[in-house]
Amino acid sequence: MSYRLKRRSFLFGLGGAAVGLGPLLALLEGQAEGATAPKRLLVIHHPLGAVRDYWRPTGTERDFTLSPILQPFQPLKDKMVAIDGLDIVPSISGAATHEGGMVALMTGQPTLGRIESNEQDHAAGGASIDQLLLAHPSSSLKTPLGSLQLAADTRSDFNSISPRVMSYLPPLPGEPDIVKANQPLYPEVQPQNAYNRLFSNLMPGGETGENQITLARARARKKSVLDFASRDLQRLSLLAPASERSKLDAHADAIRKLEVTFDMAPLSCVPLATPRQYPAFTNQTGDNPFHAEVGQLHLALIRTAFACDLLRVATFMWSPGTNHVVFGELLPEMKTGEHHPPSHSTDARVLRTLAAIDTWYSARTSEALQEFDKLMDIDGSSLLSNTLVPYVTEIGRAYDHDFANSPVCVFGGGSQVPGGRFLDFSQAHRPSNDVWLALAPVFGVGLPTLGAAEQYSGPIPGLVI
Repeated sequence: MSYRLKRRSFLFGLGGAAVGLGPLLALLEGQAEGATAPKRLLVIHHPLGAVRDYWRPTGTERDFTLSPILQPFQPLKDKMVAIDGLDIVPSISGAATHEGGMVALMTGQPTLGRIESNEQDHAAGGASIDQLLLAHPSSSLKTPLGSLQLAADTRSDFNSISPRVMSYLPPLPGEPDIVKANQPLYPEVQPQNAYNRLFSNLMPGGETGENQITLARARARKKSVLDFASRDLQRLSLLAPASERSKLDAHADAIRKLEVTFDMAPLSCVPLATPRQYPAFTNQTGDNPFHAEVGQLHLALIRTAFACDLLRVATFMWSPGTNHVVFGELLPEMKTGEHHPPSHSTDARVLRTLAAIDTWYSARTSEALQEFDKLMDIDGSSLLSNTLVPYVTEIGRAYDHDFANSPVCVFGGGSQVPGGRFLDFSQAHRPSNDVWLALAPVFGVGLPTLGAAEQYSGPIPGLVI
C-alpha cells in the first residue's frame, strides 16, 4: 500500500481525532518536504489606550529608544515595529467611547448603530478583521478548528457587548433588529475550557460531549489527553518519516508541559474538586490575583495550538477598556484602586499610575511572546517569526476618549515584516485600518479597501516588504 493510501486510511480510522492529528501529520509531512511554515495571526488587546508621553518612542525609524511603557519589549525590539500616528475612525456620530473604539478597531467598518439597552454599546457593522481574513477564499489561515477567542478578564462597566468582544462574524443579513443582527464571538475566560476545546480533538471521536467529560475526569487524575491518543500517536509515528519523529515527540511534549502547568496551579486558588478551574470573578469589582496567571496560560494555549497547526488565528484580550480590575499584590501602584474609573483624570500622579499599568501589560505580553520566540517552527525559524502579533488598544487617550494616536505595535512576521523599526505618522496621521490593509497580503488576502472612505487611506507604507 502506498504512503498516501496508508495516510488516508490512518486519518479515516481516527474519526473525529483526525481534526487534531491530521493537521499535525500534514505539518510533519510539509517539514519533511522542506515546506515553509504557515503564517499565523494573533491579535492581542490591552485596555485604555496609553499615556502618550510614556508610550511614544524617541529617535528615528532605525535608531530609536523604547519608551518606559515599551521598555519590557527590549528583548524583542529587533522583531517589533512600533507605529505612532494611527487614528481609529469609527465613522458614526458620537462613538467616542471605549465601546465604539473597540468595534471600529476590530471590524474597521461603520457600526449598525447603538444597542438600545446601553446607549454606549455598539453593534458591529461587519466581521472583525481576524474573521474577515480567515473567511477570505484565498486565505492561508484556514484550519479545521477555525479560530480561538480568549480573555483574561471580561468584567466591565455594564452588561454591554462591545467592550468585551474582539471578534465578530458578519451581521445577519436582512435582520432589522441590530441586537439580533450583531454576531459577537464571546471570548473564553477559563483556560481549562479552552484546553478542552483544543485538545479533546486529539482523542478518538474528537470533540464530543462524552470526550469533554472524560477529559475533565482524566485531568482531575493528572492523566494526559495524550494517553487517550497514545495508540494513534504510535501509528502516526510509524507513518512519519524517521527524521521527523522527534518533531512529533516535541509537539506531544509541548502539550504535556502545558498540562503540567495546569496541574501545578496552586490548589488554594481553585475549588479542590476542580483544581484547574479558576474563579469566575462574577463580582463586578475587586482584585483578580490570577490576572497574569490566566493570561499567560491562555497565551501558552495559543502558542501550543499554533505549533501543532490546530489553529492559525486567535485573539486575546487582557481586559475590556471599561474594566474595573484591581491588581492587588500584582501591582503596588494599583493595590486597591480600580483601573478604568480614574483613567478620566489628567492628574500627573494618576497618569503615572496608568503608565505603570500599561508597562505591566507590556511586561506580561513580552514574557509570553518571548516564549513564542524560543519555540522552533518547522522551517527552523522561531514560531514568533511566522506569527504576526498586532498589539492594539481601543482608544488613543483615556481621559477624553480621543481616538487619535492610538498606539500600535506589530511583532513577528519574519523577513516580510522587518523589526527594529519605529514608523512615525504623527504629522500626517493615518487611519488604523491601514495596518490591516498592509498585513492582509501576508496571509494571501488581497484587501484593497476596508470600511467607509474615511476609514482607510491605503496600506501602511514600509510595514510589509
